[in-house]
Amino acid sequence: MSGSGLFFPALSGQGWSTTKTPVWNTKVQTAVSGRELRASYYQNCRYKFTLMYEVLNAGVKQDLQNLMGFFNNMQGSFQDFFYIDPSDNLATNANFGTGDGATTAFILTRPLGGSFGNGSGPAAFDPVLLNTNQNFTIQVGGSTVTNYTVSLGVGNLTTITFSTPPMLGAALTWSGQYMFRCRFQSDSVEFENFMYQLWSLNKLEMITVK
Repeated sequence: MSGSGLFFPALSGQGWSTTKTPVWNTKVQTAVSGRELRASYYQNCRYKFTLMYEVLNAGVKQDLQNLMGFFNNMQGSFQDFFYIDPSDNLATNANFGTGDGATTAFILTRPLGGSFGNGSGPAAFDPVLLNTNQNFTIQVGGSTVTNYTVSLGVGNLTTITFSTPPMLGAALTWSGQYMFRCRFQSDSVEFENFMYQLWSLNKLEMITVK
């Protein structure tokens, strides 16, 4: 996989609340009559994460040094990294396609909510980045298979490519851990020393990259 390949550090002292914001990019042109012409520039949304750290221990645990060092190693917003959202990182028998007897490459997705509108619309699916450092399984028609390769396609989306096309009507499912490729939103962050060897960080923003 491309990018720095580094994982955002798991640190003690992270406080509430944490925010996660879906971000789209839509151009809206409004005529004098009030009619609108809209164009969406994103095929898939980006996510913005905002974290807060109430206590960063600069003594034995060195949480401050680890986080500040990671931020500096990324050169602020320049380098990207992997972030595992503690509350959104696991898929269990998640559907990512249906075989048609011809197609071999499929973008890995996870379901995001059920049907919408009047209940007759399709369920929403969100492309995900597979964490290949963890165990995962791919199933075709309910049976675990190994005849595939994992790669990154357009937009850093995980692509599963089978050596032979899954048969017509076969459900494609997977289980495992996924993650988000992010960069820091800003080139600077402000740490506060409120007590001896104890620091805090009111806001740390990161956003997914394509």
